[in-house]
Parts: sequence; structure tokens; C-alpha cells
Amino acid sequence: MKRPSHLLRLRLILATVVASTVATFGWTSNAAAQDFSAQSAVSTDSVSVGEPFQLQIQVTGSDSPQDPDLSSLTDFAVSPLGNGTNSSSSVTIVNGKVTQNVRKGFLFNYQLVPKKAGVFTIPSVTVKDGSQTAATQPVQITVDAAKENDDFKLRMRLAKPEVWTGEAVELDLTFYYKASLDQPQLSLPISGDPNFTVHDVEVPNTQDTEVLDGHEYQVLKVRRILIPKHAGQYKLEPATLSFRGVVGYRVQQDLFFGRQQVPKTRNFVVPSNSLDLTVRELPAQGKPPGFSGHIGSYQISATASPTTVNVGDPITLTITLSGPAYLEGIDLPPLQKHPELAKNFRLPAERSPGQLQSQSLSLRFTQTIRAAHSGVTEIPAIELPYFDPAAGAYRIARSQPIPLTVSETKVVTAQDAEGTEPTAKAASEVEAWTRGIAYNYEDEGALEPQRFRASSWVGSGGFWALLLFPALAYAALFQFVRKLRAAEADPGGVREAMAAKSFRSRIATAATSDAVLDALRGYIGDRLRLAGGALTAKDLREPLAKAGVPDDAIREAEAIFRRCEASRYSGASSGDVIELAAASQTTVDRIEAALVRRAGVPFSIPIDRELLKRIPGVSRFLHLLPLVIALVLLPAGWTHADTPSPDPKSLFHEANALFRQANEESAKDPQAARDTYAKAILRFEQI
Repeated sequence: MKRPSHLLRLRLILATVVASTVATFGWTSNAAAQDFSAQSAVSTDSVSVGEPFQLQIQVTGSDSPQDPDLSSLTDFAVSPLGNGTNSSSSVTIVNGKVTQNVRKGFLFNYQLVPKKAGVFTIPSVTVKDGSQTAATQPVQITVDAAKENDDFKLRMRLAKPEVWTGEAVELDLTFYYKASLDQPQLSLPISGDPNFTVHDVEVPNTQDTEVLDGHEYQVLKVRRILIPKHAGQYKLEPATLSFRGVVGYRVQQDLFFGRQQVPKTRNFVVPSNSLDLTVRELPAQGKPPGFSGHIGSYQISATASPTTVNVGDPITLTITLSGPAYLEGIDLPPLQKHPELAKNFRLPAERSPGQLQSQSLSLRFTQTIRAAHSGVTEIPAIELPYFDPAAGAYRIARSQPIPLTVSETKVVTAQDAEGTEPTAKAASEVEAWTRGIAYNYEDEGALEPQRFRASSWVGSGGFWALLLFPALAYAALFQFVRKLRAAEADPGGVREAMAAKSFRSRIATAATSDAVLDALRGYIGDRLRLAGGALTAKDLREPLAKAGVPDDAIREAEAIFRRCEASRYSGASSGDVIELAAASQTTVDRIEAALVRRAGVPFSIPIDRELLKRIPGVSRFLHLLPLVIALVLLPAGWTHADTPSPDPKSLFHEANALFRQANEESAKDPQAARDTYAKAILRFEQI
């Protein structure tokens, strides 16, 4: 996009000023004078257990340092909050000396949540940038124990206190509160425990209030799914919820000297209770082959479509798992592990992940399989070994077999494509082709020339379309240019020609009597080349009569003008407007018919006989048109000079005879047959 000229001038002026300043005073830069260093800063040095605070590592002398290693902060849960450059530059002029000051910097931001009470030290953190190294100073943090109060309480509950390794167990957290709160943030120590996998799940809040310790509270519920990885005794440390809560109200005067109550808030950190969880190891006895860690009471079902196929046709197999309350992350063992299925079907190595069906609490897997032979009569039952926690034993879930009808696939050969029958005589194998594309045609009709003929091309529709298209296109362009120039020379004629069309467009949208009057004025003004906006009823008769409009049509137009002018003061209903519009349409049609009968056409453009000569290239094109046609047609009639050549018919018969001889020799003497075939080929090439 082209820049505005005033912006370009401004840029030139600024560039000139800078260049003059540098030339006059001199220019220096101290960008490299900065030392590489780092320091730590915290948002507060006193917090409660579970209360988040921010740690910022400020780097000077580099805008792209490496990420620091914070693995030594074991007493805190660390979460990155985003990093960014902190660079700046400025220019100063002192005693005629111009100095550019460039400061490079970078900020690392983290959120820290203390796991337990006590006095802790955030150790020195090393920051690197290439060969440069810098270390931050240690920072001391005091962490107080979180305390609940009568207005805010947090409770944890496990669905059951004893589970098996790999079994999903629900952990519910309920926050009880009486006063309003803002910015709640939950801290769950078990989330960082490597012995568990923790998943977030949604839980509906079905009750507005609940009773705890004899007091009524509003509640906020959160649910997590815990999946233990190893057996053992575990203590779930208290979770904490930090937030800003209302502790009272104060009276404040507003801008209009009124008084209103404003809530007073402060930071709270509320702890929950702790819990004990026992995780048992799965028994080794009775573990079925193919068990892949599915724990819960599972059901499995399968469907297939289509069930009537040919060998190798794709079959969509859909397998559905259900039973456990939590199915996220559950996978289906590979179908290749089913011996009967792998034996009778072709199974792809890849399978799409399961789709969770939230309404039916099920997991759906889809895979394409193909029957390997026509003896397949069913898709066998799909088995899923699992461990039932309630029974403390292994079980196998099975789907129902799916009946199939599989037909043999016919292999299409080259003979099928040619439509030939097998022949038992090997010696005449070539002669066995009696029809189709491989048949050897020996009649003299094969010598009929198939070359291009100018006469057939000239007689085709494509030739005449190609020949006439440039002339027709040029004629259309000529007509367009002629009308365009005539319109430019006579703008009033254009108004006259478009008068009726403009009127119909305007009267169709007329909603008031004034709009009807304006449309009628515009039509008469354009059609008779008058100033339509100033026309009144008494101005119509003379120009319309001179143009040959009948007297009754003139009276109708005068009556419509007077009615429209009168309604401007008395008002007109929608029905009156519709009637006026219809009457004006009828009157305009009568006026238009009279003017067309008298003039022949509403708007004519005289033919400019010299226009053809003034259009660039037209006379040159017309002079060259015969030559162009000749150049197109002559090559089609070119023929080479006659040269002596053998009679094609004799060559054709001789070649066919050699071909038949080679067929007979092919069984007895293949070498002689190859030589005879070569002679036949030479004869065909001469033709």
C-alpha cells in the first residue's frame, strides 16, 4: 500500500534531524557496558500453608537467558506464570555528546504454594546465558499454619478408605461458607504425589445449602479421581483453599453525597481435614492371560456393519465398554490378541482412541476389519479380562458373537476384460484373439486413411465458432463503445432513455404521497428533458401536448399532481398512497406509449460513420481478417509431393501373410517365428 505523502515528508525530516545531530555532536553507545546479573524478589515474605505467592527472578544484561532450574524448591509447589523481556533504550545529549543507553533484561515469573508450616529459605538460583553465569540471593519465607473459622470450612471425603492398585477412587472436597468470597484457589498436595494419578471431573452442585456441625452453610463442591500406582498406606495431607473473604462492611459516601455500605475483605486460607488411604496389591493367583490392568465391573458389547460382505470388504466393528464410573484414559486391548479374530480377519495395526459417551457412561471404540476367506461365518466374541474389586477376583467380560455372510470374491483376469474364451491350442495362441482390442483385422478396410481432412473441419460447428467468435466479439465491443460515446455526448438522452425504468423503481418503494409526486416529477422531467423538481400541475399541459401526449392522459397527470400536493397538508392514508401509486403507474404507461409511437424509440443514437475508423486497430483487423482465415485453412490442405512407394494393399496382404506364418512357426521354431514377425512388422511400418 502506498504511504501518504505527508508521512514520507515527516520521516525525511526526522531522518535529517537525527543525521544532523550525529554529525554535529557525535554518537556513542554504551549497550555493551552492562554486567550480567540476577536477583530474586517475592510478593510477600509471610504466608500460610496453601496460600500462593509470586517469585520473580530478574535478569540484567541479557534478553534471552536459559530457564533456571527450580528443582531444589521441594517445600513449595512451583507453577510458571510466564516470562518476558525487560529491555529498554534511551538517547541523551550532554554537552554536545549523544549517548544511546540500551538496557537488556528478562523476567522469570513463578507461583509458589507452601506445602507445610515453618520458616523456609528459597535457595540461590543459577541463571545462565551462554558462557555467562549469575546467581540470585537466597530469600527467607515464613509459612504459618492455615486455620479455619466459623464462616469458612473445607472438608475432604473418600468414596472408600481401601482400594486396589490401579482402582479409581473418588475424592470429594466441599467448601462451606457463610460470607461472600472472591478469587478462590484450591491447593491439593496429593496432586504432586508421584504415587498417584489425579484427574479433574465435573460434579453438579445440587444443593444450595448444607448443614455442618449444626450450622447452615452455602457449599461449593469439587471432585478429583485418584488412581494409586503402588500398594501401601498413604496419608492424604490437608487441602487448602485460599481466597478473599468478606469480614464486614464500612459506610462510604458516594459522588452524590449518599451513603452506602462497602464490604471489607482480607485474604483467607482454610485447611481441610486429612485422610488415610489403604492401597492393596492385585492378587497374582487367577490372573487371566491378556489382563491389561482393567479394574472395575466391566461390560462389553459389539456391533458390526455390514454383515453381508465379500472377502476383503471393510466391516466397521464397534465395541462399547461400560461399568466403571470413571472411564477416562481407559483403552481396549489390541484385537490382534484374540487368536480366532486374528486368524480369520485382517486387522489394522492402528485404532482410533475411544470416544466417551457421557449420556450412557460408556466408552466406544471403532475399528475396520476384513474377512480373510469365505469360510468366515461370524465375528467371534470379544473378551476383556478385568479385576472385580467388589469380589476381589478376576473376571472376563464377553460380547455376543456377530453372524456374518461372506461370499468369495471373483478375480477379474485379462481374459475377462477382453471377453475371450480360453483356448487349448498353444501354437495358435495369438490367433485365439477373435474379438476385442487384440484382434488382428486383415480386411482392406483397415487401410482407410484416418488422417485429418480440411473439408471435414471446415464443415464442423467448431470451425465456424472459432472463425466467427472474434468478429462477433469485436462487433459487440464496437456497439458498446458507440453507445458509450453517444451517451457521453448526450447526457440528456440517457436520462430520457432511463426515465420509465427509474420511475418504476421509485414508485415501487413509494410510501407517502410526496414520494409518489417526486417519482412522477422525475419521470416527466427526464422524459421531456425538463427540470422535474420544480414541476407543478399547471406546468404539465404545454410540454406534454407538444410531445403528442393525448389530452385525457394530460388531465390524469394534472389530477394526480393536485391530489399529491393537497395531501401534503391534509395527510394521506396508506390506502390513498397505494391508489395514487397505481394511478400514476397507469398514467405513465399511457404517456410512455404515446411518446414511443411518435418517436419510434425512446432514445436513439445516430450512427457515427467515422467511428469505425477512430477505434484503434479496427481497420487493420478488417484488412488482415482474410489473411488470418487463409493461414488457418491452408495448412489443412497441404500435402507432400507424391513420391514413389509400394502399393499399400499389396504390402498389407504380404504383412498379414507373414504374420500368419509366424503364428504357425511359433510352436515349432520360436527363433524363426521371431524373424518372421520382424518382417511382418517392417511391412506394416512401410504402410
